Amino acid sequence: MIKFFRKIRQNLLKENKTGKYFKYAIGEIILVVIGILIALQINNWNENRIENIYEKQVYKQIYNDIIADSLNLSDVITGYIQRDTLMNRVLYDSVPAIAYDTINKENQRNSEYNIFLITNYRRVINTKKGYQLFKTFNTSEMATDSLSFYIEDYYSLALDYENYSETLRTVSLKNNRDFQQKDWYLDFVLKRKLNPSYLDYIQNSDDFKTRIYDYQVFTIKNYTRGLKQQQERAEALKEKIKNKLEK
Repeated sequence: MIKFFRKIRQNLLKENKTGKYFKYAIGEIILVVIGILIALQINNWNENRIENIYEKQVYKQIYNDIIADSLNLSDVITGYIQRDTLMNRVLYDSVPAIAYDTINKENQRNSEYNIFLITNYRRVINTKKGYQLFKTFNTSEMATDSLSFYIEDYYSLALDYENYSETLRTVSLKNNRDFQQKDWYLDFVLKRKLNPSYLDYIQNSDDFKTRIYDYQVFTIKNYTRGLKQQQERAEALKEKIKNKLEK
């Protein structure tokens, strides 16, 4: 094609048709510019297509991450609500007598009313693979999209409660360290020996009730409430992402 155009120019020059030569040259330049513009348009279209495909992949990853988060949240919330019921029974002296009467050295660690009520804790570690991709891929167009604001809002709340769980961990560890000073602790955790002092502590000690109350405030009144709020936002965000992907 280039040789063809060159031959035309050479023939015009040989025939001394300078005016036609310049007109032809200008036309050829215009054709080249148009070709470049078309090529750029095709390239931009292709880049936008690739970007849109990747954007959907990012949203899909976030969607899958939130599904995993929501299942984990449900499990943790259910566990803490069940524990709240047990705590209230201890606090209001409504534990069935048989629950204490049937405790022995073999089952004391599995009893629902033992010290694990306030030494064990469950953390929610959110899946953030999609969110990390979102942060690196967040274009100016995405940044102004309402869905982006919902994503940022959800993960801001999720990270807040990940951090709050450290408070829960601190309270749990403190209880455990304090219990290590009790004369019954090694019997309970290591020797598998039923110590009468331990039974008296979990049944009658005001210290045990005070610790349960403090722990309940952290878990049920604050942490669990926050996890429920996160779960509600997770469900709303899932629906928004689903609508986005179906467009």
